Amino acid sequence: VIEGGDNSCVVASGVAAINAAMLAFLKAGDHVLVSDGVYGPTRSFCDIFLKRFQVETTYYDPCISAEDLQLLFRPNTKVLFMESPSSLTFELHDFAALASEAHKKGAAV
Repeated sequence: VIEGGDNSCVVASGVAAINAAMLAFLKAGDHVLVSDGVYGPTRSFCDIFLKRFQVETTYYDPCISAEDLQLLFRPNTKVLFMESPSSLTFELHDFAALASEAHKKGAAV
């Protein structure tokens, strides 16, 4: 038994978990900020699947500062997606600073 797991969702893979998490927060017309160092299938999900549903994706440098990140937010930005360390290249995000900016803008992290 998982403590507090009564509202959880079990999926078959990490990619399925990422897709489910994004779809929980995104709808047609929304914008998502995604680290440029994400796992290839996550990039494909954004570039193909989300695009088909009119969700726009902007990729950002995994080493971006919070100040530069805030310039990428739009009124319809709903999600900031971080993957750290980045897939294959292993850059590390400043989670606290980037998440703080996202929350100021009302976006989920």
